[in-house]
Amino acid sequence: MNDDVGVLQAEFPAYLIRQEFVRGRTRYVAQRQGDGLGPYTVITPDIDELRRALRPARAARRAAAAAIELQAE
Repeated sequence: MNDDVGVLQAEFPAYLIRQEFVRGRTRYVAQRQGDGLGPYTVITPDIDELRRALRPARAARRAAAAAIELQAE
């Protein structure tokens, strides 16, 4: 596994992230595992673009979890 992909996988554990080589080009694929907020699949040749696409989904999941905790109190 590419080191960059490993870092992204740790940063976004709700997604299965992999690097693919298609017709001589590299692309990154992130697929959400299970139900949740954010995109189900992101495919891009730019790893920074992948991170930008997944970042709002991570923030939304954290906000939803915080709201559930407040309701439980």
